[in-house]
Amino acid sequence: MMDRSFLRPGRIFALFAILVWTVMMGALIKKTYLPSPGLGSAWRVGSGEGIEAGETWMGIYLNDRKIGYAVSRWEKEDLDWRVVERVVMELVVMGRPQPVRISTSTLLDPSCQLKSFHFHLSAGETEFGAEGQAAGRGKDLVVRLSGLGEDKEVRIRGRQGPLLWANLRFLFRNRSLREGDRIQVSLLDPATLQVEGVELGVEGRERIKVGEKEIEAFRLKANFKGIVVRSWIDEKGEIWKEESPLGFTLVREDKETALLKGRGTGRAEDLLALAAVSSPVRFADPGSISVLRLRLVNLPGPGFDLDGGRQRLRDGTLEIRREEFDFTAPTLPLRSAKLLPYLEATPFIQTGHPELRAQALAVLQGEVNALAAARKLAAWVYENIEKRPTLSFPSALEVLHRRVGDCNEHTTLYAGLARSVGLPTKIAAGLIYQKGRFYYHAWPEVFVGRWVAIDPTLNQFPADATHIRLVEGGLERQAELIKLMGSLSLDILGYR
Repeated sequence: MMDRSFLRPGRIFALFAILVWTVMMGALIKKTYLPSPGLGSAWRVGSGEGIEAGETWMGIYLNDRKIGYAVSRWEKEDLDWRVVERVVMELVVMGRPQPVRISTSTLLDPSCQLKSFHFHLSAGETEFGAEGQAAGRGKDLVVRLSGLGEDKEVRIRGRQGPLLWANLRFLFRNRSLREGDRIQVSLLDPATLQVEGVELGVEGRERIKVGEKEIEAFRLKANFKGIVVRSWIDEKGEIWKEESPLGFTLVREDKETALLKGRGTGRAEDLLALAAVSSPVRFADPGSISVLRLRLVNLPGPGFDLDGGRQRLRDGTLEIRREEFDFTAPTLPLRSAKLLPYLEATPFIQTGHPELRAQALAVLQGEVNALAAARKLAAWVYENIEKRPTLSFPSALEVLHRRVGDCNEHTTLYAGLARSVGLPTKIAAGLIYQKGRFYYHAWPEVFVGRWVAIDPTLNQFPADATHIRLVEGGLERQAELIKLMGSLSLDILGYR
């Protein structure tokens, strides 16, 4: 029986927790910007006139336990506005406190359009940065990335007006809200470099208690890729409270209170426990399971990658069959048109980088059979990457340098090595069984004549049938899993 005691499936959830924070601060951002035609919104892009320099402090809570604070400041720079935000949190992962620091600085022109931004995230041992410059209204946004093993420049073409979340509290000041207002706007996430639509509406007005104060506030609902976030804002545009689906809450506080640690009535929540999906069946030897049949309960609509390859979805029943190698594998490199998307480089998978290609060729030692090559690369990643919980936005090159990480680090490095030698590779994310529960996890799928799921974190080739794929893709797709957490359950129908 395979020992899974070293597996850290909660690490991917810790990454999602950072992404949730991105959503909390991001999905609530652009709501005063760029009204879409046809929505009849009362909001319009305005100027910064009439707004005075200031700052706002908020405490951050996870299920009533204080885990950090956020502070936003805005001040004039000549005719422009500088908006700066700092977020400090401590997340518990596998019983270990993990510090998270996020800072954002944006420069807005007098009409509140983005001129430039700087974003930095420090999470555990990981540093990640992005800075961008707008090349004129309605033109390209040039973004430079750091902390990926090398600095990289990315051009986001033709994106007019997407801003960062640090501008939210500034932009609501002196804006009028009314019940029934709706707007759809663009959100730029600097961690994934994806521009997505955000739908926002004013649901109504209500009185809420914040500390010792009772506030008459508008309740706003933001919907970002199915993730719902709510905030409460008074008539002056002051934000008093914000809530996300996973129990993250921001509450308006004075500076002294916001900086206090460990407040609240709740206990410190381990993100691993929060992420877990209870299993109605206990598997004595999950690594030996070759067929699993189940139903996913409370799945929030379409948009998940459940059907295809070793997974078959029929009438609500999902069947997963571990692959058999009963075919002749092709010869590398594989470069047919339909496989090219799985050979491409991304900001986090630096396909073809000389260091990645050299390492892959050294591992293969002339092997060109796709199946044998895929197996060699998987074994090398398993043997050479130290298995340690890591809060990070992993890149293949950085993992190759540091040789430390968990499921996302193993998977990203494998994809970078495999693609560099013409071996098409996808990234899958979903659930895996361990000790009575299913945990969120990531693993590669590699094309060796047919698509095969493997797990270099667990040294499985192929992966056992308790690997339940929910999405395919990078961070932008993995963020879809956030809306499942806390609501998804499983009905196990059979296995062998």
